Amino acid sequence: MELIGQRGDLLASLLAIELGILVALFGRRFHAPWRSPTQQLVIGLSTAAIAQLAVRGIWQAIALKVTVHSRAEYDA
Repeated sequence: MELIGQRGDLLASLLAIELGILVALFGRRFHAPWRSPTQQLVIGLSTAAIAQLAVRGIWQAIALKVTVHSRAEYDA
């Protein structure tokens, strides 16, 4: 269940980022003002999703660098 939750969070973050990119690219084409509340909301959620993915990637990089050889090292 935890794996499904993690994959769901990853999917939701990627969809929020894609939606932010689409709003930024196609907003002018459909004559939406740049500072509209809808665009601000979507771009803010997209930025938060990018930050969440960056933090997840940093934690994963740290976890891959750490190797524990004994129980004493794990406890220290």
